[in-house]
Amino acid sequence: MERLDAALDRLVERGVLSVAQAGAVRQEYAGLARPQGLRRQLGEIAGYLGASFVVGALLLFLSEQWEALGQAGRVSILAAMAVVLAGAGVVVRPEPRTAFGAGCRARC
Repeated sequence: MERLDAALDRLVERGVLSVAQAGAVRQEYAGLARPQGLRRQLGEIAGYLGASFVVGALLLFLSEQWEALGQAGRVSILAAMAVVLAGAGVVVRPEPRTAFGAGCRARC
């Protein structure tokens, strides 16, 4: 909620939104229903379970076909896996905190 307030305050300061419009956005955002505790946990469990099935199937397939792939195929698969993992790391990386506050990259 702090990030939303900061963004709305910046928009009001720049004249993009009026104070009333920013207040309406805050009220609307506060009124949004968040997933219930158990429902959210079950969704997360289902996601992890599905991901483990995908990884298991991939490992089973690769273990059966590893020798038939040849060196170029093995290197390609390992490189692709490294790129996917690096991309996932970039996506889930938290926003860096600096002395100038969060989101400084866009303003500094």
